[in-house]
Amino acid sequence: HQNGTEMNKPQISEMLRKMMSAGGADMGNRRCLYENDDILVVHSVNDYPDGTREAVLASYSLLDGKITRLETGATPLAQ
Repeated sequence: HQNGTEMNKPQISEMLRKMMSAGGADMGNRRCLYENDDILVVHSVNDYPDGTREAVLASYSLLDGKITRLETGATPLAQ
């Protein structure tokens, strides 16, 4: 989300495994901002092992109750 890179499911899975094993990122309390049969919008404030903190907005596209696409946007937060 920080540089416009697109990733597929295996790449996302690997990134999350590395992030979570690097000292336990705290993905914050997730709040559902909006949901219907087509979309789910979630917000959280995440703390990462390197000391950085971001506000993250995630938009999940849904089809037949399954996630088919995820887009995120993040804003760095001052410590």
